[in-house]
Amino acid sequence: MDNPQQRDLVTQLYEHVKSIPTISSGSFIASSSWMNDSLNTSSIELSCSYSDYQNDKMINILKQYHVFLNHSGISSDQAVVSSVFPSIVPSEIHASSISPSGQRKALFKCISQDGKPNAQTGALDYQIEIYANQLLQTRVLVKDVHGKLFTDETFARVSWSTDENKILYVAELKQEIVKPYWEKPKPSGSDNNGSSSSSVQSNFEFKYDYERKEDWGEQILLKNPHLYELDIKAKQVTHIDLIPNNVSAGSPIYLKNSNQFVYVGYDKPVRKLGLKYCMQRDAKLFYCDRQKVDQIAKQFRGVRRPVFSPCGTKLAFLAYGNDVNYHNSTSKLVTLNWNESKTDYQVIVDIVQKVSVSKEVELMQVFPGLYTAELPLNCWSADSRYIIVNSIWRSVTSMLLIDTSKTSENVKRVLGNAGSYDSIIFLNQDASKKKILFYQTTPTSPYQIYVADINYENGELSNLRLLEDGLQTLEDSLVENASLRDKIKEVAWKVLHIPVEKESNVFMDGILYVPKTPKGFLGATTSSEEKKHSLIAFPHGGPHSAFITTFSSQSIFYALCGYAVLFINYRGSVGFGQEFAGCLPGVIGDLDVKDCHTAIQYVMDHNVLEVDPQSISALGGSHGGFLAAHLIGQYPDLFKCSIMRNPVINLSTIYGESDIPDWCYCESLGNEYYDEAYATKDMVMKMYEQSPISHVNKVTAAVMLLVGEVDRRVPKEQPREFYHALKFLGKSKDVKMLVYPENDHPIAKPNAEFDSMVSSILFLYAHAK
Repeated sequence: MDNPQQRDLVTQLYEHVKSIPTISSGSFIASSSWMNDSLNTSSIELSCSYSDYQNDKMINILKQYHVFLNHSGISSDQAVVSSVFPSIVPSEIHASSISPSGQRKALFKCISQDGKPNAQTGALDYQIEIYANQLLQTRVLVKDVHGKLFTDETFARVSWSTDENKILYVAELKQEIVKPYWEKPKPSGSDNNGSSSSSVQSNFEFKYDYERKEDWGEQILLKNPHLYELDIKAKQVTHIDLIPNNVSAGSPIYLKNSNQFVYVGYDKPVRKLGLKYCMQRDAKLFYCDRQKVDQIAKQFRGVRRPVFSPCGTKLAFLAYGNDVNYHNSTSKLVTLNWNESKTDYQVIVDIVQKVSVSKEVELMQVFPGLYTAELPLNCWSADSRYIIVNSIWRSVTSMLLIDTSKTSENVKRVLGNAGSYDSIIFLNQDASKKKILFYQTTPTSPYQIYVADINYENGELSNLRLLEDGLQTLEDSLVENASLRDKIKEVAWKVLHIPVEKESNVFMDGILYVPKTPKGFLGATTSSEEKKHSLIAFPHGGPHSAFITTFSSQSIFYALCGYAVLFINYRGSVGFGQEFAGCLPGVIGDLDVKDCHTAIQYVMDHNVLEVDPQSISALGGSHGGFLAAHLIGQYPDLFKCSIMRNPVINLSTIYGESDIPDWCYCESLGNEYYDEAYATKDMVMKMYEQSPISHVNKVTAAVMLLVGEVDRRVPKEQPREFYHALKFLGKSKDVKMLVYPENDHPIAKPNAEFDSMVSSILFLYAHAK
């Protein structure tokens, strides 16, 4: 039954929680010369975003700080000066980039009417503006040259030449106009009746208007990324037309000589498979000297984000294991000595197969391998020896310092020690490469942004200056006359190392959030017994991903509403060594489900938390939804409620619907399996048996399904199949399905995300309290 007062309080609470900005990026920018020389000043620009759920859009903002370092006349609390108000980035700005020196800034402004592409060619008109010394230096009109600018994490990159007079970027290739039948030109040589000789006809290429064009799947709906170059002095943009037609190009990077560059290329197979969250794709490294294009580093697979050292003699890049076909795992860090042969490479950080420890206390001391999607553009030290990068280390994001002069014992956690579970995230460094910008975050602290001097030889930081504490943004946020900032601080959290079945020296992790009282921030009763906690078991999606100890507005929201939440990094998660991730393909629906059950029992049996056994719920999205559906089917007496976002329900049907059919083969049948043509009867039977749909007749828990209507990864037919089965069987206490138009896999549009979270809490209050 709807409780209007409770609904309004939950809405008000989430509105305040979502007001905390999310950090997107940060850069050092050039200050006035007198400030640099006399006051040792750093100027910093921070890019953040937050949700405007009422207008259903994301708002991007810029904050600026001036930091005074090593100046005796200024006290520490006066060392940071920030702008009073942030600057709102207009929606027509599709991308921006600050040059390596911090002296110039490029803005890519869409000027097409209503921001819509040409209906026939897909072209978008842009104006690229270059700013320097607080003035507009150059404005370049880019009209009918290319389609939409790529801004994704796979293809997109803006690269400045060494002299900062040229820029490489990635945009959609303008398409050829295909006219309707009644306007199609006649083949040359035809008579008035349209007839022609067979020889003339054979040279005429006919194009169907609505022929399918392959894209790159979920959230990358553009089809044909190409490279374009802006010449700032000439005020001209040109298309780099040397790229082979069978390659989609991205991540360009100039050499010191701007007539040469390197880029990553993805082959265009018979069927394009989705790229989002899938780093195992066959990405290759190419070198272009304006005359020809050559593939380099041919022995490496899944190449990503090449970056040249300051001296220009080393090229660093990430690569994937050659024998791994699942979507995410350990990366290699490779450097290529840049000489004429371009074959002299070193694997600086190799695959870590297994993390071996004799006791639990050693877990955070042993490097588990490199788990990162990219190398930051500004990751090298000034002497071209060290690289700084963010990587998942079990359930923590760590800022790592890597010595490229060695190939072993060369990785160090910056600001990390064996007992620390705070996540430290590198953002950028200044032009001198002596100062770095980073932030520290935990489940109860959104961000603490710092600038500091770095000693690359020992990894030590000095002269730390705190720019901003994210919780301060909630200083005046009151819900029911209580300080939201104080209530967030009251939520306890810990990382649990949980032994997996039958193996005492192998541990999975759980990140446990515990509210101060079971009643929660809103005073709503969330447990049938006053002292016991309602528990949410929350496995992550993927399955080869991980929950980490960063702040999440959604996660803290559950805790503030009175629920203890156990985020489970089961076997198959990344950040724990290759074997830990690689043991899951072929046994999903069994091993991962048992691990989740083991984690729940661990919390209940080891006095970690006093749990109300009548108020346990299973939540999850994507593969996490797959596990939530399995849990309520395989352990029906344990769970009272389940909420699933775009869950995988039936492997035997999704392989023909998803943008990543290879995921179904690999995860169900094993790492080496993928038949692009079709699945055999035996394969389909095994997929069905591993699916939650095979246990649907045992489900009694109340179920809410959250569905993105245009999800390409897990199409809406999957949750719909579960919904109709539950409705028909009639055993569940309640079955609801919320469908969000124009939302894809994450259900991330502000209005839909807000509605889904408030609806989830209200559903939990109704069925698990």
